[in-house]
Amino acid sequence: MPFSSNGYCKTSMALNLVLSSYKTNRMFLNVPTPVQKICAEQPAHSMVLNTEKFQHVGEEEIAKGKWVKLSKYMYKDQTGAQREWEVVGRCTKNSEKPDCVSTIALLHRLLKYDCMILVKQYRPPLKAFTLELPAGLIDLEETVEDTALRELKEETGYSSAVVKHVSSVTALDPGLSSCTMKIVTVGVDGDSKENEHAMQTLTSDEFIEVLHVPVDQLLKKLNECSEQGMIIDSRVYSFAIGLAMGKKMAHAGDIPHLQGQETFTLKEAVLDG
Repeated sequence: MPFSSNGYCKTSMALNLVLSSYKTNRMFLNVPTPVQKICAEQPAHSMVLNTEKFQHVGEEEIAKGKWVKLSKYMYKDQTGAQREWEVVGRCTKNSEKPDCVSTIALLHRLLKYDCMILVKQYRPPLKAFTLELPAGLIDLEETVEDTALRELKEETGYSSAVVKHVSSVTALDPGLSSCTMKIVTVGVDGDSKENEHAMQTLTSDEFIEVLHVPVDQLLKKLNECSEQGMIIDSRVYSFAIGLAMGKKMAHAGDIPHLQGQETFTLKEAVLDG
């Protein structure tokens, strides 16, 4: 395996790229255009969408299984033309909540590399093993934070986790599915008494391997796993690219407050809101 949970480090490395890139890019947010206020600036050559013209007209169920269903959605575009779209959805969907939670779990231990906690499992739709963030469906009575901590405990065995950030609602595969997700960032105290004897609590049909990936080698290790035949979850790979970009930008001076900084602290690494 390309992973090692051992080793000594200076401090947690480039994880703060998410925060750094976020802060840097905020200057470009909330820029009004001649048409309407949107969250980013449009280039002059871009089509301008008339968001008020798009309308969901209705939907028709085509097929339904135990967990997922296939539907046909009817909608109107900005020209007034009615169109159809085939949509995969979850049978458990709750209109008041996102479907599921995915957890960015950062493991901190004395005199060891800060690591991301990832899970390896076989995914039948891909006919392959994947490397993913711990994740799961939100139960009706649960909050997003509750689900993140419960799934982390069940899938990885880790508790003593502190929620650092909860994302807004994100789309999983918007061209195919109606499924939505929130991403929760947590810090895990690997030296706590509970985590010294961590134990997974999997159901009889769950087969999950827990992996520690050093944060400062994340992209390199993911590429090694890919070469071995694993499929990397797009959220994990995008996060790794962001970390690498943030580190490169900081060293190049593109992020002024981090110029010349050799290491990144956990406080800078985790989004606070």
